[in-house]
Amino acid sequence: MATTSPGRTFRPAPAAPAEARPAATHAAAAGARGADARTARPADATATARASDGPTGASTGTARDEAVAADDDTGAGGNDADAGKSAAGSARHGMSTAKNGAAAAKDDAGGPAVLSPRELRRQERLRVGREQILDAAEELFGRQGYRGTSLQQVAKRCEFSIGALYLFIDSKEELLQAVLNRRTVDLMELMAACLAAEGTGAELLARLARTQVDFHRRYPEFGRLSIQLMSTPGVPGTPGFREGFARGYDAAIELEAELFVRGQHDGTLRPGDPGCLARLFSAMVTAYHAMDPEVSADSAALPDDIFLSTVAAAFAPPPDGTPAG
Repeated sequence: MATTSPGRTFRPAPAAPAEARPAATHAAAAGARGADARTARPADATATARASDGPTGASTGTARDEAVAADDDTGAGGNDADAGKSAAGSARHGMSTAKNGAAAAKDDAGGPAVLSPRELRRQERLRVGREQILDAAEELFGRQGYRGTSLQQVAKRCEFSIGALYLFIDSKEELLQAVLNRRTVDLMELMAACLAAEGTGAELLARLARTQVDFHRRYPEFGRLSIQLMSTPGVPGTPGFREGFARGYDAAIELEAELFVRGQHDGTLRPGDPGCLARLFSAMVTAYHAMDPEVSADSAALPDDIFLSTVAAAFAPPPDGTPAG
């Protein structure tokens, strides 16, 4: 199974109150959220830095305008990364006033600040802008590869200046980690839901395989990116990234191993070390992603029913009645 977990997370602006996502039952998803909370930029600071040339076309403050203006003053036309980072730093420098204003908005009892309709709209524009950045990066990384994609290309796809893009991220590696984190958390929750459902181990294993196939088809660029990153040359050499990637894989294997334990107890899955069986299952699913024409450029195609029946046969109990381990 091609799933990933970044070692470092994106720095999103806090969104307006919304319905909470169902809690993930696995530590990988919880860890990803915890990292988001630790690294998130203050809402008012980032909101003040939102651009007038962003996806919404609305001006939301002067700091981002200053970043874009500084970027343009370099003469690079938004293509000079160093100038963009410098502009972004200048924009962040003057944000303390907005931050202090938000703190003052808290009531006397120390409760949460009551956001005005204007602030709620501004934060929603930030949320939309962040999603557009992640969508663009996911598409380009999936189609061109991580190494074949530049931040300038991502900014151009989003109609952002490079300086404005650096208000959201610090590096291409961080952007990749954010792209992976967004989808990985969702996929891990779907996998955990399969484990929590009613049914025999064999039934749930088939459902898990179907869930993973459908998820990568729903997000084909993420599927292609996952396949690329499963090969060593495709993984960035940034310190900590490989370790985070490995932790994500191990988290998925742990979930799948729990499913094999369940199937061995009810007699519907073959005996053997659950972790080893989970790795075999994961490899089969990953190989199927790589040949799925809806995800990859591979011309080979195998009907889903043949794949699922192959998985079922591979992990069915042996016919001689060997007891489960």
